[in-house]
Formats: sequence, C-alpha cells, structure tokens
Amino acid sequence: PGLSLALMLGLLLLITSAGGVLMPAWMDIVARAVPVSRRGRFFAVSSLVGGAGGLLGSVFTAWALARMPAPDGYAVCFLMAGLCMGLSYAALSRVREPRAAAVDVAPPLGVYLRRVGRLLREDRNLGWFLLSRALIYVGMMASGFYTVYALRHYAAPDWAVGVFTTALLAGQMIGNVVLGALADRAGHLVPLSIGAGALLVANVGALLVPSLELFIVVFILQGVHLAAVNVSGLSVLLEFAPSPAARPTYVGLGTTLLTPVAFGAPLVAGVMADALGFPAVFVVAALGSLAGLGLLLGRVREPRHLAAGAA
Repeated sequence: PGLSLALMLGLLLLITSAGGVLMPAWMDIVARAVPVSRRGRFFAVSSLVGGAGGLLGSVFTAWALARMPAPDGYAVCFLMAGLCMGLSYAALSRVREPRAAAVDVAPPLGVYLRRVGRLLREDRNLGWFLLSRALIYVGMMASGFYTVYALRHYAAPDWAVGVFTTALLAGQMIGNVVLGALADRAGHLVPLSIGAGALLVANVGALLVPSLELFIVVFILQGVHLAAVNVSGLSVLLEFAPSPAARPTYVGLGTTLLTPVAFGAPLVAGVMADALGFPAVFVVAALGSLAGLGLLLGRVREPRHLAAGAA
C-alpha cells in the first residue's frame, strides 16, 4: 500500500505539473485560433461538453465500482480516464495552429525573472486583478464544506448529496450559457464580477438560510461562480497582455502566483472548521469574496476597453 500511495501521489504531481507547464502554450493557441469576440462562448461550450462528459463518466464509475471488486474497478476507471486523455491529445494534434509572428529568443532565466518583477510593479491593473483573484480564492475556501455542513446542520438524508450536485451542475450550465455570451459582448471582468457576487451571496446564504430547501440555492450560486471562472478566469489574462508575445508570461503569472492561495486556503479552512466550526469558515470566506468583488469593481479596469482606448 505504501508503494502504491507513493506512486499515485507522484503521478498526480507529474500530471498537475505538466498541466501547469502546458497551460501558457495552450492558452496562446486559443488566443491565436479563437477571436476575442468568441472566446467566452468557446470556453462556455467547452465547459458544457466537459460537464456532460463528466456526468457520463460518473455514471460509468458508479457502475464499474459496483460491478467489479477492488482494486479492479479502480484500475478500469483509471484506464478509461487515461484513454480519454489520450483521445483528447489526438484531437489536439488535428488542430492547425495559426502561424505566429516571429518569436523572440528566450532570455536567460535571471533576466526573465527580473523582467517579471518589473512587469508586476509597472502593470498596476494586473496587480490589482491578481490581488482580487487571490481574495476570491479565500472566498472559495468554504465551498468544499457546504455539503458536510448541510448534512449535519439540517440532518439531511444521504440522498440530498445528489440534489446538491444537481443544483451545482444546473448553476454551472446556466452560468456558462449566459456568462459566455456576456463575456464576448462586455468583456471578461463582468462575468468574473457576477461570479464573485454569486460566491458572496452563497457564503452569506450558507450562514443564514433557515431550511435545507433554501440551502440548495447556495449550490446553484456556487455553480454560477464556477462557470464565471471557467469562462473568463484565463481568457481575461490574454487581454491583459499588451502584445501576443507577452501572453504566455501573463497566463503563467496569473496561474502561478495564485497557486499558493488556491492550495493553502482550503487547508486553512479545514483547520478553522475543526477549531472554530463551519460558521467561522463561512464568515471569513464571505469577507474574502466581498473584498475581492470590491477590488474588481473599484480598482480593476477592463483590459479590452483599455486596449480599445489605446487604439
């Protein structure tokens, strides 16, 4: 068991690290292949299709684990997941990458890091955006505890978990359809602000709703927030970049600098839940989402509008 656990964690680290390394290149291809006016709908449709695939995958997983003894069922699930991942790369290989402008020679690492530090000091709009996103990640720290809290606080039956999942997926589907089109028309800060507002109301609602039936709204709002992040969380970084050559740097910064908060906030929330209870987690999460929303609305300017003004 010890060796299997070590291998699993090592492979998990490998695949997440590979995803982080590939993300800037992937987003650069998206930027060159998908026009600005269609990126919101592109990611919305991608999320909808991915959600449908995830739903089918969950049905298959339940069937495999029920029919096959452990560890055979898990092995089949992992094998099918690997097969689907391989098919996705096969589909990606069919994409004809648009020709890019001449690429500058990569500078030495030390020069690049100094350039990144200067960029963060000079691009105040990006700095405010990243700070707002970090605070919103604090607002997300309670999301993983909604289900446990509802089951305990309202003495809900186990089947309520299925209702919560359905509400979450419904919120995501509605959010993807609406926010994808909105992002293409108004810019990506609008969906992100709506998502942050939904997260704020979800955290406050988790504290205040008087019944299990109303708590379902919390999951719908959580789904809307997840849809906003799926549609605009990365796309907006492409528009912050002042030039095509800078897009990978901006995407890399926007993901790397937020990783410690995204990783650490849920851990802190777990410690708080054990020491102070779930309401304390919801209060801190509500304050984080409120502060993040305030910065988005008050300090961050829509990069698409700035680019249009400069032109």
